[in-house]
Amino acid sequence: MGTAERLAMNVSPVTSRATQSVVASRRLSVARLVLALGIMFCLMPASSHAQLTVLRDLVAVDGTEQHGTPVVAGGQVYASTYFGGLSGGGVVYKMAVDGTGYTVLHNFSGPDGGSCVAGLAKNGSTLFGSTRYGGSFGNGVVFKINTDGTGFAVIHHFNGADGTLAFGTPSVHVIGGVTYVYGTTMFGGSFGGGVLYRLKPNGTGFAILRHFSATKGMNPTGGVIRIGDKLYGTTSQGGTFGGGVIYRLGQAGGSYTVLRHLAPSDGGRPYFGRLKTDGTTLYGTSGIAGAFGFGTVWKMNKSGGGFTVLHDFDGVNGDNPYNEVALSGSTLYGTTRIGGTNGTGTVFKVMTDGTGFVVMHHNDPGTNAQIIAGLKLKGGLLYGASRLGGANGFGTIFSVVP
Repeated sequence: MGTAERLAMNVSPVTSRATQSVVASRRLSVARLVLALGIMFCLMPASSHAQLTVLRDLVAVDGTEQHGTPVVAGGQVYASTYFGGLSGGGVVYKMAVDGTGYTVLHNFSGPDGGSCVAGLAKNGSTLFGSTRYGGSFGNGVVFKINTDGTGFAVIHHFNGADGTLAFGTPSVHVIGGVTYVYGTTMFGGSFGGGVLYRLKPNGTGFAILRHFSATKGMNPTGGVIRIGDKLYGTTSQGGTFGGGVIYRLGQAGGSYTVLRHLAPSDGGRPYFGRLKTDGTTLYGTSGIAGAFGFGTVWKMNKSGGGFTVLHDFDGVNGDNPYNEVALSGSTLYGTTRIGGTNGTGTVFKVMTDGTGFVVMHHNDPGTNAQIIAGLKLKGGLLYGASRLGGANGFGTIFSVVP
């Protein structure tokens, strides 16, 4: 081969072998890079790019940092916040499902409570909720308010011995013709590990159904659900492995049973919200641990058997699910507080058999960031709120097309 031919091939007659070696090495490096990218692409979670609509960019006076799952009824969204409002202690608000008509129903100022961690429960035209702080003893309160903003009343002031830091979203149940409001506190009670309480809507009949302790679960941050004559819930700590338990007890107290001590592989620290059920199976989330340490979605039979991790979060597809899931048919919808492409959380869905996990939306500071609140499915849309992000940095209220 002549010099001209070698030059035409861009190969020097002196360094042809060395150049060929370099080219081969570069080709191998490129091949390895392509293979690595291919593997990463295959491991990345599927994304459906669900349509997310910001219904309201919050400002401080609106109330900020919504922790509880919203109530959606009669074309209105109802919720409470941790901060913001006229006194900075949070608010109860309502807003039309299209984002119009935002109205603060109540501003918390301290003596009437402050900083709502729990969500609201609706019974007829009355909303029930609880606060972390405030009240006569500074340990939080249980309150009620009409959906039009009238009739606000504190129906119980926690004194520490009967609970403090009411984190569990209340639920309303009619038993033997009598209406009761159920809820939990994270701390207080006989052992300092929180309580499960109930009382009537007028504030009478307050009773502690369970004083939580370390060995059988403590520090409940979620409320309870009722199936038949039994109540079901979770604790965020305690139990054999320290990561909380799933429990059952009678609707009037008694017969407390730990259905499962959450092991590290199960996921630990179930946080806010309540379990979801189809009547036979319980569905929930854990904020930490699991296969990758970033939390899990799980299910279990109401009898206590059949515990199954439906999804292990790996950081890329979300990290730290903080609240309850929404259940529709055979699909679960939920959120993570952090993780995802932008590090500010995700909106996800997964089938009840554990298949079909999809990241529907990677949250970003421009629209929503760090979702602590759960999602509420109503009228073909999922409604939620973020604690940060949006045009003003105080979070947003949004809807997502499933």
